[in-house]
Amino acid sequence: MKAFRAPNFFWALCALSGFTALGHQLVWTRRMADLMGVGGEAATRVFGAFFLGLALGSFLAGRLVARTRHPWRWIAGAELVVVLAVVPLFFLPGWIEPVWRWIGPAGLDGGAGTWLKTLGSLVLLLPPSVAMGFFLPLALPTLLAPGGRLGREGLVAYGINTLGGVLGLGLTLTVLLPLLGANGTLAALMAGNLLTALGALAMPRLLAAAPRPAAAAPAEPAHQIRRASPAWSLPIAMAALSGFCVLAAEVAGFHLLQLAAPISYQAAGALLAAVLLTLGGAALLYPWFERRSGGPENALARALGWAAAATLATPLLFHLVTVQLRVDLFAAGSATWFTFSATGFALLILGPAFAAAGLVFPAACAADEKRSGPEGAGLGWLIAVNGLAAFAGAELAQHVALPRFGLHGTVAAVGIVYAAATALALPLGASTPRMAGTLALLGLGVLAFPTLSRLPTVNPHLPFKVLELSAGREGGLAVVEGPLLGRGILVQNQYLLGSSGNHAEQQRLGALPLLLHPAPREVAYLGLATGITASAGVVSDQVHRIEAVELSPQVARLAGRWFAEANAEILHSPKTRVVIEDARIRVAAHRAAFDVIVGDLFLPWGPGEARLFTTDHFRSVRRALREDGLFCQWLPLHQLTEEHLAIILASFHAAFPEFEVFARGFGGRMPLIALVGWADGSARLDWEVAAARIEEEGRRVRDPLLGHLSGLALLHLGRPDPEFFRHTRPDTLNSLRLEILAGRQQISAGRAAPYLDGERWDALRPRLFPSPPPPPPAASRDAVAFRRLAELLHRVAQDDPQTLGPPPSATRPGGAPSRETILEARRLAPLALPPDYLAPSHLDWTLWTGTPIR
Repeated sequence: MKAFRAPNFFWALCALSGFTALGHQLVWTRRMADLMGVGGEAATRVFGAFFLGLALGSFLAGRLVARTRHPWRWIAGAELVVVLAVVPLFFLPGWIEPVWRWIGPAGLDGGAGTWLKTLGSLVLLLPPSVAMGFFLPLALPTLLAPGGRLGREGLVAYGINTLGGVLGLGLTLTVLLPLLGANGTLAALMAGNLLTALGALAMPRLLAAAPRPAAAAPAEPAHQIRRASPAWSLPIAMAALSGFCVLAAEVAGFHLLQLAAPISYQAAGALLAAVLLTLGGAALLYPWFERRSGGPENALARALGWAAAATLATPLLFHLVTVQLRVDLFAAGSATWFTFSATGFALLILGPAFAAAGLVFPAACAADEKRSGPEGAGLGWLIAVNGLAAFAGAELAQHVALPRFGLHGTVAAVGIVYAAATALALPLGASTPRMAGTLALLGLGVLAFPTLSRLPTVNPHLPFKVLELSAGREGGLAVVEGPLLGRGILVQNQYLLGSSGNHAEQQRLGALPLLLHPAPREVAYLGLATGITASAGVVSDQVHRIEAVELSPQVARLAGRWFAEANAEILHSPKTRVVIEDARIRVAAHRAAFDVIVGDLFLPWGPGEARLFTTDHFRSVRRALREDGLFCQWLPLHQLTEEHLAIILASFHAAFPEFEVFARGFGGRMPLIALVGWADGSARLDWEVAAARIEEEGRRVRDPLLGHLSGLALLHLGRPDPEFFRHTRPDTLNSLRLEILAGRQQISAGRAAPYLDGERWDALRPRLFPSPPPPPPAASRDAVAFRRLAELLHRVAQDDPQTLGPPPSATRPGGAPSRETILEARRLAPLALPPDYLAPSHLDWTLWTGTPIR
């Protein structure tokens, strides 16, 4: 018998419901970083809470469907609940910071922060997710056949709902967030929920007017269908296994994809789109698959077997495509093309596994219906156990499997689980060859697991030696070593967290701000990485306490194990406390606690990292400083365009109305600058204080750029011209402008983007600093000669060995200084600088960076 054919408006509502649900999920992932902190844990918690909420909503709807005569009114009410439940997310950045201050650092250390993150995420995300879970269980009885069972149209509705989610995800990612920001996108999605509610209220009249098959008896009204609580059954177990494995594989697949794609939130969206496409497509194809398999029981066993084989093959396929064929997704040409190519890449690598896995849940639904008919568990129960298990799969993958098995090993472990489930799902009386084949697949997976786990996550074509591999909630990490590089920590096969090869320059990042404060006793470093930058506080006698904030426990462990010699054993210093926490949250919990706070280099397009360049964060830092405290934020110009720099300067200016700018060194392909602001909002640069501090540090400082006032003055660029950023809106936690713009720039142009490296920075610097500051008298003999010398030194200088890119070429700025520049700098040096600076002393001139002056 054929199912009742619903009007086209029904299918539109199915698609709209999926559209708004997945759009919300993407925005929640960005917004939860304000509560959970930056990193994979926020995304995992959103995925888990979303599916847990859907599970609870489906359970409640399954109980309700047999008791209500007006299911569409309940759907409309649920959509209104979604609208009301997401309202607190609008104000999350504003109200969460006072909560962190109330908890304080002691509360964070005592576990109050963990409880707040866990309970807060569930309180914020579960209510709207539960309401979203009402739609399918209450809507699908509309399609009941006269016998009381869902036909093909039920799976079509499930597939359309999923594919509507793909559309919502894509438009939210590429249009709504860049155009409207986080709050504007939330408002647009809430409008979609209201539209769904209005459509649900109109649906009963449309259904009454829809024709039914002439030869069929009317379908039993939804309110007369009884849904008994199910006994434990194989379909229930397989529905749970499907949710568990799909989310566990998705968490691992997210990190796997970013080994070959730029670190960005667009890559995560592309993966989710690929997963939903395969799951929705599999649901639409399931009726054909069941017919070819000879029934739902055979279809379930076959789907599990295919999922096991495809998942076990995924690590090998990834290795073949990325390592052997050297395929990556950098420099895609445009953000739109990157989204398509990243989605295609994910479909190529992960698509077979998720396509097979996508057949498991429909097969479990069909097997349950065949077993128990209209008295069975019902779709609500199946969705409930599926979502509950999905929550568990995401959490276990993030916190247990990834740290223990690594990226490839976690994927392989999911394949082994599928293989074991295949043996359990074989119908009674299955043929001996099928049973033997299933056991062989399980045995092959177990035997191959050690090999698959050891597949490289670092591209072997890079000029590194891998000393240690590590995986965790931040993805794949590796300690690598090279002749010029020294040792470094490689993140996701593409971004280097410092290196021992340029030890002096990295330590300069931590030492320079300490020379600008008269008594830097309490110091915080936001970002530990290798620990070399923060080690400047360890070797300083003036610093009594250091708080080093690091997001990743794996990074902190690697810094202590492999970089102890380079970082002055900072993790074992009695004055140091390493705190594993999001830097923005940790700073917000402090009030008037530090003399100096140093912000390390943050990746502008890294998901969530641009929050550390917002006005909200800069104001939190200012509140965490003591009355005479200063904040130094380092900027990686080689990862910023003019527009990006203007946004950061405008944001910094909103928190610190007057500030000074220093350079790390001179020229180079990777120029860095520091924004230095004081707690009272004025520029309090005092060269007498700097001279006294240099004298206090004495012969311990061998760096010629920090061991003498002349070197420090040469690094001083002055105050930027406010006209450069006057018409630029500051970035906030609501707008996310820098993260969106920087991400689009990186994925569209990659290393060819107009970043401020080499000659571009040379061209911008005179516009940004039209009036170079006069040098302090004690640092120069001739002010005019000093400024000319500084101008020469800040021109393009030598290669930076830390870069992962190709060497400089005619088309890429950078390279060695000209002979004329070197000769003129050496001629000006004795005229501009005091004799005691250039004379033989304790300074080690091999640590000089850029154009040599002696």
